Amino acid sequence: MHTNVEKFDPRVEEVFKGVQVVSAMCDAFAHGAFSVANVTGPIDVIYMVYLHGGVPVEGTPTKDTMECIILFVAAVGMVVGLWTYGHKVMTTIGARIAKITPSRGFSIELGAVLVMITCTRTKVGATVGVALLEGKLGLNFPMLFKIVVGWGATVVICGPACALFFVQGVYAPFAYDTVD
Repeated sequence: MHTNVEKFDPRVEEVFKGVQVVSAMCDAFAHGAFSVANVTGPIDVIYMVYLHGGVPVEGTPTKDTMECIILFVAAVGMVVGLWTYGHKVMTTIGARIAKITPSRGFSIELGAVLVMITCTRTKVGATVGVALLEGKLGLNFPMLFKIVVGWGATVVICGPACALFFVQGVYAPFAYDTVD
C-alpha cells in the first residue's frame, strides 16, 4: 500500500508540514468543542429536569456550578480517552488505512473540517477519499472493512443497551409514590 502511492516533491511536502500543523490545531479545537457539546448537552438537560422538574420555558437557564463540573468531567474524559486509546486510533487512521504525507494530511484535515459529524468518521472518510485518488492500491480495504464493522457493532450493541436504560428509567417505581 505505501509503495504504490505517488511521491511528491520534498519541497512541497516541507511547505505542507507547517500548514498541516495549523489545520490540525484548528480541526482539533472544532471537533473537540463539537464532541464535548454532544456529550454534555443531554447530561445538562437530564440535570435540569432533575433539578427543576423540567426544562425552563422562558429563556436559557443560568449556568450554575454543576453545569461547569459536567463540562470539566467531559473534558477530563476526552483527555483520558486520548491518553489511553487515542494513539491506536491515530495510528490506524494515519498509517494503516493509507499512506499519509503532509500534503495528503492537509487535504484530509480540510475535507474533515467541512463536515461536522463525529471526528473519527469524517477523518476515515476523508482518508479513504484521498487514498482512492491513488487508485485501489492506495487503500487498505481489509482495515477499512474492520473499521466499518466496528461502527456497525457499536450501533448494534449500544442501541439496545440505551433502550434498556431508558426502559428501566421509565418503568422504574418512584420512591415518592404514595397511595391516597
